[in-house]
Amino acid sequence: MYKKIIAAILLFGISFAYAQTDSLYAEIQVTSFSLGEDTVKLKIPKQIILRKLGCSEIVTIGEINGRKIGMQIELVRSYLGNESLVISGMAFFQKLHDDWIMLKNVHYHKAEFKTIPNESGMSKEVLGGSGMQFQMPDLKEFSISYKERYYFFW
Repeated sequence: MYKKIIAAILLFGISFAYAQTDSLYAEIQVTSFSLGEDTVKLKIPKQIILRKLGCSEIVTIGEINGRKIGMQIELVRSYLGNESLVISGMAFFQKLHDDWIMLKNVHYHKAEFKTIPNESGMSKEVLGGSGMQFQMPDLKEFSISYKERYYFFW
């Protein structure tokens, strides 16, 4: 009897954890980036979408001064302190030959999620705009502008 109860609780717990992992939507839209004095404004924003916790592939966001620039995002659940929250991380890369070389270590921030019943409740507007800048290894400043939105589905 106890084995059946324990098995049922474990099955429920695993199902609940899996549902939590797959019940989110994160979208980053890169609108522009610059290297030193040169700027690339994207007519159609470059999108990176994640539908579960984990990492995206490295996505090419464009080319500037002959450098192919890539971006990767990651969603991680944090249990620090008294609350559970999801943190969004971003890393930037340059493609040399056939390899992606990291230009900037991952930058993490708390992702602000909106909770809705399903994907049909997502607004067409991107929820928030952001940006960052940092020094490249060759001492040129790299900056990027992007918009982001995050949803949990219940």
